[in-house]
Order: sequence, then structure tokens, then C-alpha cells
Amino acid sequence: MSWKKNSNGYPQFAEDHAFEVVDSPVFSGKRSGKFELRYGDKMATKNGGPRAEVLFPKQDHFERWYSFAVFFPSIGWERDRDDELISQWHSGKGTPTLALRVISGSLKLRIGYDSQIPSSQWSYYDFGNIPKDQWNEFVFHVVHSYGKDGLVEVWRNGEKLVTHNGPNMYLVGDLPRWKIGIYKSTWRKRKTDVDLRVIYFDNIKLADQNADLNLMMSREVL
Repeated sequence: MSWKKNSNGYPQFAEDHAFEVVDSPVFSGKRSGKFELRYGDKMATKNGGPRAEVLFPKQDHFERWYSFAVFFPSIGWERDRDDELISQWHSGKGTPTLALRVISGSLKLRIGYDSQIPSSQWSYYDFGNIPKDQWNEFVFHVVHSYGKDGLVEVWRNGEKLVTHNGPNMYLVGDLPRWKIGIYKSTWRKRKTDVDLRVIYFDNIKLADQNADLNLMMSREVL
């Protein structure tokens, strides 16, 4: 696994420790990707806060499938009252309207579409406490839209967690681009309860409208 700037993704790493290919823990195959962010790291981009993320190429279709396996280590991802993002779909305008976030130790999906509505009033789906020291595989099926035809479906380890109908992107802006890794905006202004974040990703997939759940999962779902 490599994140040199190419057609597979665009690294947003400011420090040497931001990304490393490791042989443990591994979800499938022989290697996984370790993302690390420390309080005080330089900015990887001009806008926003500290991040260790990969930005995927622009999309050419509104309907997309995404999947990844994620591992939160007990040492490296201690509880923080602050929030952070591990996966987001960003249109380049304002806060992302679709994002998988960690908030006070819980994993939550946030969906919005209107910048005039405070993000605290957007739709939130609570996936419970972060599962530590184990792999969890997520699949997202998204019809990116600012209209009623929008759709977000989410599965974890083959179990469906969310079916959200309706708008999920801004009326004005580009078609959202997918990002994974660690983004912690608060660290640009102040320290929080922790000063280190470590997370592992594996089996990352992005597909067009012709995919399905079985194609995105590492095992067949009956």
C-alpha cells in the first residue's frame, strides 16, 4: 500500500509519521495502512485543521459505493470529549455534509445539506462506542444529491445500520470527494484530552453505480 500522488489518491500528510505501511494489525492480505496524527503537527493543507488523510480522485457519477476496514487501537485512540473525522465526503465548500465522526468516544454518522442550518441540527446516526482492538468493515452506498432522490446506506460487518433518504450534499459546490484518515480541527486552536491519534485502514474500495454489497464486502453477504 502506497500513497504517492497518483490516480489512486492524494496524500495530505505534513509529517513523516503521518502514514506508514505496516504488517500488523492486518484485516486481509499482508499489510495495512497506519495513520498517525499528533498535537502540534504542521498543517498538511492551507485550510482547516491538522490532518493525516488521503483524498481520492474526483467522481464522475452521483451514485457511488465505498468500503473500508478500520481498527482503533486501545493505545493510540483513548477517549476524547472532542470530535474528529475518520471518513468524509467533502465538496470543497464548508463543513462536509456527509462524515463518519468520533464524538466523545462514540462513532457517529452525520448527514446534512444546508449551510444555513447549524450542523448540530443535522441528522446523526449513533453507531455506539468505538470498538477497540478489532477490525470492523464498513460499506457505504451513496446517491450524492441535494434533492429528494439522495440516499445513504451503511453496513457494518454485513449488518445494515442506516437507510437515509433525502438530500446529503450542498446545492452549490462540487460533487463530494471521499477522504479517509484522521482530521481533528480543534488541534489548530487548542489541545484536547489527548495529544495522539493512531488508526489503521485496510481493504479500501471505491466503486461506481454498478457495484453492490457483495462486491464491496470481503465476504459474501447472504
